[in-house]
Amino acid sequence: MSDLGFANRLRAARAAANIQQKAVAAVFSVTPETVANWEHGRATPSAEYIGRLALLYRVSTDWLFTGVAAMPHRFGCK
Repeated sequence: MSDLGFANRLRAARAAANIQQKAVAAVFSVTPETVANWEHGRATPSAEYIGRLALLYRVSTDWLFTGVAAMPHRFGCK
């Protein structure tokens, strides 16, 4: 069973980016139905697509999976 939290965050990120499902489908060479299935928890995009979706929507993959923003990497940074 797919994670509905993930699906809801995916849909919210797309909406916040003001991108239509048809446009996402065109970018990834999938059908709009595939994008709808991802956003309704009927299917889960592959790891490659998840990374690319995060870039397109300008969110972190951590946020897509958990709803929590990633902690900044502080090791060696001043």
